[in-house]
Amino acid sequence: MSLTSCFIGLALGQIVIGPVSDARGRRGPLLLSLAIFTLTSLLCSLAPDINFMIAFRFLQGLSGAGGMVLARSIAADKFQGSALTSFMALLMAINSVTPVLGPVVGSLIVTFFKWQAVFYMLCSIGLLLLLFSFFFIEETHLPQPGNGGVSRAVADMFRELGNLKFLWFTVSLSFVMGGFFGYISASPFVLQVRYGLSPLGFSVCFGIVAVCIALTATLTGRISRRVGEQQLMRRIFSLMLMAALGVLFLAFFPPDSFIPLLLCLIVFCSMMGASQTVGFTVLMEIKRGLAGAASGIYGVMTFFFGAMASPFMGVMGEQSIIPLGVCLFSCSLLAIASWHAGIKASAK
Repeated sequence: MSLTSCFIGLALGQIVIGPVSDARGRRGPLLLSLAIFTLTSLLCSLAPDINFMIAFRFLQGLSGAGGMVLARSIAADKFQGSALTSFMALLMAINSVTPVLGPVVGSLIVTFFKWQAVFYMLCSIGLLLLLFSFFFIEETHLPQPGNGGVSRAVADMFRELGNLKFLWFTVSLSFVMGGFFGYISASPFVLQVRYGLSPLGFSVCFGIVAVCIALTATLTGRISRRVGEQQLMRRIFSLMLMAALGVLFLAFFPPDSFIPLLLCLIVFCSMMGASQTVGFTVLMEIKRGLAGAASGIYGVMTFFFGAMASPFMGVMGEQSIIPLGVCLFSCSLLAIASWHAGIKASAK
């Protein structure tokens, strides 16, 4: 329940903080969200019972969303075109490595200390981020006088949903993230239960996939300077669909070795990183409103589609690869169809 409440906070926070940053600027909401994150991390370690823990975790997620949505918004303020794609490649590379390092660090902490030490660590990280942001991050978005404030920014965010091209492209990227969340949910069972990998062996495989995502995102940022975003997305989707077909084939005809499955998952997840890197740049070029609202919509929709896909991974038991294959293949097809719908919507 504490983890669920944190994820709900992360999703809702992106909708709230995005429009607020459009109305008030980026730096103030960023500093406030980091301060609340630091405080709630400390409160989690001091929670007297589980009900307080769940409440503090929700606030921790709500404030933590500020870093997610504002990192993208600040990037969109400072960069455009291939420069934005290059920066998003760096952001995707970091976001690919940290989910691997996080559980490792957390496991080491609870091995030698009590569980409260995890939240002391999060509190320390929040404090460092707050100090670095205060001294080194300048304001990148100065609201114009008479812009209508937060209520106007919220209204502009909902009007963005009427931008069919933006909406279809966001749905497409969200389907890709749905497949990726499916991989995250199913891979521990498929690799450890079906193929008998040890926790260490699974961690190594998980780490290899994360490193490949980071490397591919970095390479995509460089390629985007020479190849147009739409052409690059077509190539990314083609490789993603082939990888998903490979997983689906292996689901019905599973080999004795896990290596073929791992190779297909590496390609699919690498293309996920590439699609989010290029796709976010496309979204920022076609948005009608400001970057904060657009980043918030993108963030919450990818979270929502991922949450929708994850529960279906266990419907056929812990050893079946079929739900994962069906998930990756269907999400790939739907992502491609949604992207083409966005292209047609822009042509009208």
